[in-house]
Amino acid sequence: VPKRCTLDSHKTQAGCQADIYCVWSKQLTCEPAPCVNYPDEKCCDHDTSCHWDISQAPAVCKQKYCPSTYPTTQHVDPCNADGKCMWNSTTKECVDKVCNKMTECACKEDPDCFWNGVKCADKKYGECPVMDIILLLDGSGSMSRNFGRHP
Repeated sequence: VPKRCTLDSHKTQAGCQADIYCVWSKQLTCEPAPCVNYPDEKCCDHDTSCHWDISQAPAVCKQKYCPSTYPTTQHVDPCNADGKCMWNSTTKECVDKVCNKMTECACKEDPDCFWNGVKCADKKYGECPVMDIILLLDGSGSMSRNFGRHP
């Protein structure tokens, strides 16, 4: 059985890139993607270059987009021009855009963020009331191990 993310398992760049666990390298080979070997959210989030992606099922650990796409200070302008990213002048790195770290003015200028009168929030959630519905289910009797977050 061929190993995952090798030229035996993925003979073409397209095949390699279609597999979320693999990346096509500059050496024209298929290799394991950074971060994907972390088994759970806790291990993934411990690595500052990774994030736990719950946009798919099952969730998987992936390399953060902004720092890997714009890795140096030569990328300040492209970083800020990318709607998913923002330049952190304190740490001198491109980071994923986080609305709740923005000032009121920056928040109001950003179409992806929403100023609620007190703080900045992601527009997808910023206009929602603080609490909608809470539903608690006791699954302790049927669940014997901890599970990570799922979409």
